[in-house]
Amino acid sequence: MKRVSNKSKAASILETKDSGQKDLSTTTAANSGNGSIQATDGEKIGVIGGGLMGLALAYRISKLGARVKVFERDIQPGGLSTYYDYGNFHWDKFYHVIVPSDGSLIRLIEDLDLGDQLNWSRAYTGYYVNKSFYSLNNAREFLLF
Repeated sequence: MKRVSNKSKAASILETKDSGQKDLSTTTAANSGNGSIQATDGEKIGVIGGGLMGLALAYRISKLGARVKVFERDIQPGGLSTYYDYGNFHWDKFYHVIVPSDGSLIRLIEDLDLGDQLNWSRAYTGYYVNKSFYSLNNAREFLLF
C-alpha cells in the first residue's frame, strides 16, 4: 500500500488490485453538513473514476461521514489533470490551467490545505503550423491567424 495524502484533510490510501485497477479509499472525515449530497455516517459509497470530478466528489462525500472508495483504471488518479512521465521530464496529459475566476476549484484546493502551492503566472497560448509559431494570446492575434 502507498499513502497518497498530501496535507489533505481526508486520508487516502492507494492499493493495486490484481486486475491492474486502482482502488483509492478515503477514510471517514468530519461531517460537513452539506445538504446537496446525501450520505449517512459510516455508509459505504463507491465512485467510479479517479479524475478531478470523481476525487472531488469522494472528498465531499467523505466529509459527510461516509466511507468512500474511488475505482480508477489508470495507473495514477487525476484523469486528464495528470501527466506523462518521460523520464527526464513530465508532460501534461491535457492542456489545463487555473485562472483566478475558477472560484469553486480554488476553494476546493484551499479546503485541502493546498492553497499555498498555487503559483500564479501569465499563461501564453500559441500554435505551431507549417514550420512556424503563431501567438494566440489575444483577440487580434486570433483573428489574424
